[in-house]
Formats: sequence, structure tokens, C-alpha cells
Amino acid sequence: MRCRGPRSPPPPPLRGGGAVAGILAALGDTPVDYLATDPAARHRAAVEAEFADDPRVRCAPFDPALDPRDQGYPPNSVDVLVCVGVLDNLPDIGAAVHRLGSLVAPGGWLVLLENTDDEDHAVRISTEFLPEHAGPFDDLRREAEQTFLGTAQWSRLLTEWEGRIVAEYPADASTAAAFGQRLYFVQPKPYREPLDAAALAAHAGALLPEYAVPAQWQILDALPLTANGKTDRALLERWAGRPERQALAPASDQPRDALERALAALWCELLELERVGRDDDLFALGGDSLLVARIVGRLREGLDGLDSEWDLEWEVVLRHLLRRPTVAGLADYLRDVSAGPGGTEAAESSPIVTLEEADGPVTVLVHAGTGTLLPYRPLITEIRAASSGRNALVGLEIPELDAFLNADPTGLIDRLAARYARALQDAGHTRFDIVGYCVGGVIATEVARVLGESGAEVRSLTVISSHSPTFRIDDELLSEYSFALMMGMDLAHIGFPADQDRVGAAVGAVLDRSPDAVADGAIADLDGAYADIAAAFAALEALPRMARVGRMVEALPPELAGTYQPEGLLRALRTYQQSTFALSRHRAEPYAGDITFLRHNGAYPFPGSADTITDHWAKICLGELSSRDIPGQHFTCMTGDHVPTVFSHLSDIVEGMTP
Repeated sequence: MRCRGPRSPPPPPLRGGGAVAGILAALGDTPVDYLATDPAARHRAAVEAEFADDPRVRCAPFDPALDPRDQGYPPNSVDVLVCVGVLDNLPDIGAAVHRLGSLVAPGGWLVLLENTDDEDHAVRISTEFLPEHAGPFDDLRREAEQTFLGTAQWSRLLTEWEGRIVAEYPADASTAAAFGQRLYFVQPKPYREPLDAAALAAHAGALLPEYAVPAQWQILDALPLTANGKTDRALLERWAGRPERQALAPASDQPRDALERALAALWCELLELERVGRDDDLFALGGDSLLVARIVGRLREGLDGLDSEWDLEWEVVLRHLLRRPTVAGLADYLRDVSAGPGGTEAAESSPIVTLEEADGPVTVLVHAGTGTLLPYRPLITEIRAASSGRNALVGLEIPELDAFLNADPTGLIDRLAARYARALQDAGHTRFDIVGYCVGGVIATEVARVLGESGAEVRSLTVISSHSPTFRIDDELLSEYSFALMMGMDLAHIGFPADQDRVGAAVGAVLDRSPDAVADGAIADLDGAYADIAAAFAALEALPRMARVGRMVEALPPELAGTYQPEGLLRALRTYQQSTFALSRHRAEPYAGDITFLRHNGAYPFPGSADTITDHWAKICLGELSSRDIPGQHFTCMTGDHVPTVFSHLSDIVEGMTP
């Protein structure tokens, strides 16, 4: 939760959801953290568009017919819960009132505007025929053959647990009957004192040694009981292991030691926030790759109050923040780095990167040509923000980079896919939704094939801006050029021609001579119409490789300036080149299942087009091929404003990605 206002501690923001515009207008400048919820993405989209520039408003999925905790919303986490004309759509209003009441903290409010069934009012008559009011009902409406509750029935439901109706409008019964609706202001827990989990944690930390302080705090209305009246310890353990939706979580994540406090202070400074909790998502708070570069720079210099300095690489830190984008996660990584050999890096022999844990099906993101999940970073943030807790989310990254770089690229895609499929099954997963971008789309197809042939359930396969070239790439400079494009570098600064279409045409000219391969040095050997392209490639070919890499470091776009040292960029380049060489030597076999192809609608500067690449997937797919356009070019379609479109398509494809 973000605290906004002056540097002196502001009052805690209100937390709530419901009818946005009118409430915000009435609140004026009151610090508010307003979560507007709806189970349907299309309904949330309208609110997101209207309040895109208002930092007080956020949107998230929530279904009042389901258990809030199962959707990631912990009890006692809402100050004001606004519900307008929703409860009588549900099969059991009483159960829904109890669920919503459990979300409201002591001292908080449940505000309801609902239809009443005191007489045949026009509102009732006009809405009674809507499908959501057709039942069947599981509450008292079933026996009474009602569609809406009367005022007396509402009063009983709102007070039968321990709630108190403080006010209702219209207060006069005859006016309410004529109006057909009533507004209730209810305190679900009027006789309970509010508790601050952060204060409890701080108090426990002052009295107990660090190892004895609980790692997680949850404020419950009552302990769950088994059928025989004993404390249900198994259910408590499941609750402790289930991630809570950060959007409504109480501020119980205070930093726990000097390192976490120093990191939280650094994040507050760089993000210009009053407070950052140990479990707040850096990217959800507005962080990006450039901010990570600034964090790494400060860590190299050392943090205030700590003796340690860390010799870190931006890309490595960014990868760890992709796994756990929190103060707690970064602190654990820094402790492992300080511990030396045997820490985090030594343990990374598995290709699986766990991003979200759940008992349901697993969505698998397959690394792109860089061998890492970094191109998926914005998409992962979108998935986490909308996660319903029903699906697990994992990524696949190249586990032993040196072995990969020294491997024979011929057959490498198949060998990687077999290893990845085996690792996924060894991890206990049985149902899969597989997603691959760029080179990852081709690898994902092979992973899906191996899993399917071994008896696993592949529910969906999605490839994003991906294809296998029909020719072999051996030209080292051409792969460097492609890498520079992917990284958004200034091509002219490196020495490459700036006109991408001209380079693509030059590659086409090479293929006219030798359709099966672009041999090493082939572009530099061109003449005639492409003599200028050949001259630029020949001049770069004459430079030592590290000189070219040095230019690449200088040519990085502003958002990546200062992130890479030459050695780190060379490693990323070599990984990309090996992936490109392996991809161009791979010959895809037909895939028996369905495929969804998310095809970028921007330019295709290299030989090929949207139609030829779609034809490629049509030949591979023996099931149903669904092609959908996404905005951007190949190297931009997974960035910036294009990411919500990609996520929207995935939400449609992957069952359970959102509620």
C-alpha cells in the first residue's frame, strides 16, 4: 500500500472498492488506496481507462460468490467495502454477507445499496427478469419464492453474526418502500478492537530473538475448527502457505533487520515513496529495469549503515528480482552472495524458475534467445497483479550457461526441450499451459511435444512472435546485428547501417545466391546495389570483437545505460548467437495439438512476412491454429503499452490465469 502526502507520517490511507467516481469526489484530498474490483476483465477495463491517471485507484479481480482468501484477499484487510446492487445476484446472500464482513477490519464499514422487496416497485419489476436474478437460490428466497429480500430480512442478515446497522437510508419505511432500494451503513465487527500486524511484529521483535519472531502475521476473526471442534491445523498451514493479494494486505511486512531496512530506505528514495514493505513488488510499485540499474549502482557503493559492498552485475540482479521482486528477496540474494561459493548461484542447476506457487495447473514461460526470462518481465508483473492463485507460474532458463555456449548448435533445441520437459515432470507438475516468445516459441513447441508424448496434459500452447528460419545462419556479424536490434541499440554508433529494410534486402540478396545458408562473411562480400551494406559489415569485421562489444555498451538505449559491463554484454551476446545458430539448424516436426500464434503486426525487416510466418505455424500445427495480432515489432511487442494486449490474449487462452 502506498502512503502519499508530505514527508511527515500521513494518516493511513483508506482501503476500499466499489463505486469509484462519486466516492472519490466526496473524499476530496483524503489519502485513499481505492481498489475497484469486478470478476470480469471487461468491466475492470472501463474503470482502468477512466482512472488511468489517478494513482489512488487500482483494479483487481474479485468474485463475491467465492471465498475471498482463495482469491488472495486476507481477512481484516479492508477499511471500507462498498457493494452496490451485487448481493442479490448471488445464490446465497447470507453467506456472501459473512464473506464480505470477514474482509472488513474492526472499526471498518460495509456499505450496501440493495433492492428491497417490500412491494411491487418498478425497480423490482424491471430487474426481476434479468438472467442474474433468475436463480436458483440457496437462501431463504428459495422457499419464499422471492427474487429480492425485504427490509426486515436485510436487517436480520446484516446483524445475525455480530454486525450492527448504524444507519439506513431512506430511514422512513414508507419512503424506502416507494424508492425500492435502501442504503445500509454496517459495522460488521463493532465490538472488536483493531490490531496492527506491523505493530505486533515490531513488539515481538523487541521482546524475542530474531529467530523466534514469526515470519508471517495474519489477523483472524477466529481460529478454524475441525468437525470435532479442535483447531484445524492443516487449514492454518494452507493459509500460511497461500500468497495474499498485496493490494489489500495489511501493513505487516516491516523490514526485519538492518539490511532489509537499508534496502527499503533505498527503494523509498528511488521510487519517491514514503514506505516500502519487505514484501512489496518492486515492479508493481513502478520500478523498471533502469531503476534496478540504479539499485545495483548504489549497492556497489555500499549502503548507509552497512559495511558490505557488493560487486554485482545488473542482469544477474534483475533476474533474481524477477523471481522475488521484493526487499526480502533481494536481501536473501545479497546474503547468499556475501556467503560466497555454495550460495544462490551455486544452487542454480535446475532450468525451472518458480514465479508463483499454486496447486493447480502450471503456466510455463520458455526463455527467449537471451536464455533468461528478462523479456517476460513486464508480462510477469501483469500476471502476478491479476493472479487468482489457481495456477502456478514458472519460467525456464538455461541452467548451465558454459555448457550451452560450448554445445553443438545442431540438435540443441531438441536436447534442451527434452531436459526441460523432464525437469517439469520431476517437479511434480502434470497439467501445463506453455508460452514461448521468440526462440522460446520454437523450444516451447518441442517441450509441449515431449510432455504430450509422455502422457502429461498440455492444455494450451502459445507462441509469441516466433518462427524457425528456413535457412542456416552462420554469419557472426548478422547475429550481432540482430542482437543490437533486440537490445534497442543505436546501430549507427556501433557501425551498422541504420536502415533496417536495406539490411533485410541485403540478406535476401545473399539467400538468392545460396538459399540454404547465410555463410560467415557473406554480407561483407556483397557488391553492386548493396556495396554500402557490405562495406559497413566489412569495417566491423576488421575490428576485434571486444572493440565491437565496447561500442555496443555505449550504444545501449537510455533506459539501459550503465546496466552492462563489456564482459556481461559479451555473455548475453554469445548466448543470443548460440540460440540463433541453434534455431536456424532446427527442423520442426508437426505438432499434434492446438497452437495459438500471437503475431506482431509491425514491420518484418528480415526476409519473411506476417503471412509466411503464419504459414510456417500452419504447416507445423496438426490441430487448430489460432492467429491473433498483437501491436509492435518483434523486439517491442513484449514491452511498454503492448504488454496488456499480450496479457489479455493469454487470459483468454489460459484457463484460470485470472478469476
